[in-house]
Amino acid sequence: SLASNDALRPIIPSNSFAHQSSFRDGFEIRPAPDGKGMGAFSIVAIAKGATLGEYTGEVLTRREVEARYWGTRKENKHDRKWRKSRWRRNQGISGDYLFDMGSDLFIDGEDA
Repeated sequence: SLASNDALRPIIPSNSFAHQSSFRDGFEIRPAPDGKGMGAFSIVAIAKGATLGEYTGEVLTRREVEARYWGTRKENKHDRKWRKSRWRRNQGISGDYLFDMGSDLFIDGEDA
């Protein structure tokens, strides 16, 4: 099984379309700090209030996050099904891409 720190991270070649087009659009793709995989980093000034993109993923409650990622609640059958699905697809389970929206709701960008 993949532990959260052992999750496979994609490596994008520097000659890929993603890398080449990113410079044209004002950002670069490079390794993020602390082994978080690849990240998009601006190489131009960004105006205050500018929309950079949309953060997408499954909306989870705090209870689901606690069971799936934090290990502070017992998993239910839906959480176990989710975990098995990730293992079958060779996907990591890191919790690195959780966005806290407040009101005990999170966007899980892990698969997005």
